[in-house]
Amino acid sequence: MVNVIESPARHSARHAVDGTKPANDLAARRSYLEIALGQPFVEGNSVEPLNNGERIFPAMLNAIRNSRFFIEFLTYIYWTGDIAEEMANALCERAQAGVSVKVLLDSMGSADIDDRLVDKMEKAGVDVCWFRPIRRSFFRYDWRTHRKVLICDGKVGFTGGVGIAKEWEGDARNESEWRETHFKITGPSVRYLRGAFQDNWIEVSKELPIPQAAVTDETNGNIPLQVIQSHSGFRTCNAYKVLHALINLAESKLDIISPYFVPEEDLRELICEKARSGVRVRVLIPGKYTDKRFERLESARYFDELMSAGVEIHLYQKTMIHTKLVLCDDHFAMFGSINFNRRSLGKDEEIGVIAASEKFVRSLRQTMDEDVQEAKRLDPIEWEGPDWKENVTHLLLSPFREQL
Repeated sequence: MVNVIESPARHSARHAVDGTKPANDLAARRSYLEIALGQPFVEGNSVEPLNNGERIFPAMLNAIRNSRFFIEFLTYIYWTGDIAEEMANALCERAQAGVSVKVLLDSMGSADIDDRLVDKMEKAGVDVCWFRPIRRSFFRYDWRTHRKVLICDGKVGFTGGVGIAKEWEGDARNESEWRETHFKITGPSVRYLRGAFQDNWIEVSKELPIPQAAVTDETNGNIPLQVIQSHSGFRTCNAYKVLHALINLAESKLDIISPYFVPEEDLRELICEKARSGVRVRVLIPGKYTDKRFERLESARYFDELMSAGVEIHLYQKTMIHTKLVLCDDHFAMFGSINFNRRSLGKDEEIGVIAASEKFVRSLRQTMDEDVQEAKRLDPIEWEGPDWKENVTHLLLSPFREQL
């Protein structure tokens, strides 16, 4: 197993040998992440977690309706439902009011959008573009943008896992209302969310939006944020590096929530190593309610290995859980669009945000604790592993494993 870079803990243990003085633990950890990912932490931000559609969509719509200069919206999924209509109407109203509105949809993820909504937005003056349509490049069609970013006037930004579809409406009260956490950000780091949008926008439009007067670097809180862009293609991407780095940093607690949990072998080994060393590792993933049954079957093949090392596996019972979150000790929380699967680590354009705030991490862990109460923890003694049908399914899926 190869580490991304030497961890701060190992560095501190050797300081007497090379004559250097150990840095403050948190400062050393932040430096580790900055070096590993090539992106600094930016001070002066506020972050508001928004749990489920009943809180996510009103906040997004309010930001859109209050925009006066520009709106930049990038999403993987734009399907159907009341929110699809309401979002389109809000974007159209702002465009007709003279606000610059740019919408970038992934051509595979948003293939089920109602064409009527696209026509309506375009007629209202919304600049709608499609990311990597198959008619332009067959060989790049499988490399998608999975990012979810909304920027309003450069002052407020949103990112996380929410899609624009009826599945995300409601408050996770039953299996038809998905469990999700999205995040509202204000402060200087909003400009880096813009960078993630523009990184994908220039590929399809061949232009970068002209800077607007409303863009601000005003501080609006006390949470340092590191915004990470990850790209698709044949290289070690930032999605892989950030997961590796956060696992590597964990010394007491590591919590992972992912709707699609199919970790690469070296990441599994690192997770197991941490659990065996005494780190409490919890993994919260969907139970019987999942939109990708085959991917869920694939993840089950690793339960024995993980539980044998001491990893807790919790299966969410109420509905499909789509939250994407990694909590490292009480130091870091990572949110955004990154899944713990092969697509996120190679085939998808992603965005991740790391918050370095003990208070913020503790609040998210409290919410996770509440979600764990709605989950069933697998008993390693009672767990019998995949049955023969699931093993056959696994073999049949082998040629398509890179899609999971």
